[in-house]
Amino acid sequence: MELPKAETHVISTSELQKNVFRLINLFMGFTSILDDNEGFVESFIPSALFENYSNLFEEEFSKTILDIAINARVLDDLIKKSSKGKSLSNFDNVELMGIIDEEEFTSPREALNKIIHSNYLGHDIRNDSEKPYYMPSLQLLGNKGRKEWIAEIYLLPFCKILFDFAIENDRIS
Repeated sequence: MELPKAETHVISTSELQKNVFRLINLFMGFTSILDDNEGFVESFIPSALFENYSNLFEEEFSKTILDIAINARVLDDLIKKSSKGKSLSNFDNVELMGIIDEEEFTSPREALNKIIHSNYLGHDIRNDSEKPYYMPSLQLLGNKGRKEWIAEIYLLPFCKILFDFAIENDRIS
């Protein structure tokens, strides 16, 4: 049997950019609904859209974050193999990505790995006027061998870095 010609994955950096944009807007929209101080959304709550809103949000959130993580990680692998473009390592130490087992980390690739390998993926999008420094985040649990880990990834710096990564590599894909 003859093996097919080896081809590389094709990653659309514009789709990656759009998915990062969608993720930010998904979170910011839900935060606005939760923070409905003026009662605007309250009158729409009896509608079918809002009856199923949390389920739709969870489905879109999960689908979007996994799509972002897988595509960004594959793009980074392709860049490392070809030596074209800027790999994610060029974005290390630019922003605080989050916390893993109570230790801060700045590697966007590590954030992608945690998303891809997590057993649990949740989020924290509360709006707390008492804590104006609060930032929406992803909550993750997973295992590496027998050792369990817990991570929190800050949404805004994560999305900023991945959007910049996609734009920077737009010309090579």
